[in-house]
Amino acid sequence: MCLAVLGLFGCKQGEGGKCGKAEDCGTGLTCGPKSTCVTPKAAECQKSCGENGKCEVQDDECVATRDEDCKKANCCGLDGLCTAKDGKCVAAGRDCKKSIACKLNQQCTVKDDRCVTAADGASDSTGATSKVCEDYFAANKKCREKIQAAAPDQAKSMGDQDKMWRDMLKDPASVAAAEAGCGASLDALKNNPACK
Repeated sequence: MCLAVLGLFGCKQGEGGKCGKAEDCGTGLTCGPKSTCVTPKAAECQKSCGENGKCEVQDDECVATRDEDCKKANCCGLDGLCTAKDGKCVAAGRDCKKSIACKLNQQCTVKDDRCVTAADGASDSTGATSKVCEDYFAANKKCREKIQAAAPDQAKSMGDQDKMWRDMLKDPASVAAAEAGCGASLDALKNNPACK
């Protein structure tokens, strides 16, 4: 009935209703980018969603709430900011590796929720610059402690390997090789019955 008399009596769509222009929507609403009636703030968030992944409104602010929104946004492909955290898109895990920032600027390492160069990422005392290496270092230490008494030579060899990967991580030119080595070594540890 509303559609039939829309032009005659000024019937307006509520939030979520279909629209072609702002005048189609009720008081306090506007026609958003997805051709539905939304609040002005929601329309603003929908417009910027493709750039920064902040697609939802919370406390009258545009925020990122879903990884899917971040992954579809330009900030993911460009800067590796592909994971929703605390209302914004940040870098986590392997997000940086797939970004243009990694390919063009060697910003392939996650630190403080953003992508940085290996040199910037290797500022802590362990030299760990990636999740895979951090996981490897923890698993290596745990296994060495477990086998130390029964197999001291193997434990020493594992300690030497740990040191080698840490040293390589300190050299920006060797980070990719070190991360690959950490990954392979972590897989080997997971399959080593002595470490279980």
